[in-house]
Amino acid sequence: MERPVKTFCIALSALVAAACSFTKDADPPDAPSIVSTDTIGVIEARVVLPPSAEPLEAYDRYYALERIGQHNLVHGVFLLRRSFGDVDRTGMVSLGSRPNVYRGASTDLPIVADGGCAVVSVVFDPVSSSFVQIEEESGAQFTAVCNGLA
Repeated sequence: MERPVKTFCIALSALVAAACSFTKDADPPDAPSIVSTDTIGVIEARVVLPPSAEPLEAYDRYYALERIGQHNLVHGVFLLRRSFGDVDRTGMVSLGSRPNVYRGASTDLPIVADGGCAVVSVVFDPVSSSFVQIEEESGAQFTAVCNGLA
């Protein structure tokens, strides 16, 4: 079981690295409309967290626009509040209408290289209204992944 998890984390790392390599330019002016409160609501209503994760409400959730090629995607990073409650939120704006939810530029998303299920990542395509699926060796597909071994 350890091998698929490692492969899965490597696949996620590659996806995030690819996303980050396309975000060196400033976010387009329509970033807030792409990472809208409605889009965040859809993500949070439909995301299925990994079995080892805590309930969604236990996390502070951060969202930003990620450009991959010509695609505008929403990258979400969820940090377990009891582990990362003191994280630097510089550049992120609290969405008062959604407790513990923050929005900002992709360069301001918190970066945690490991953390087990204390750190969960999602990538959402608002055009197709679907999550970017990541497949592990077993063939299982996930929409939300833990950023490391627990």
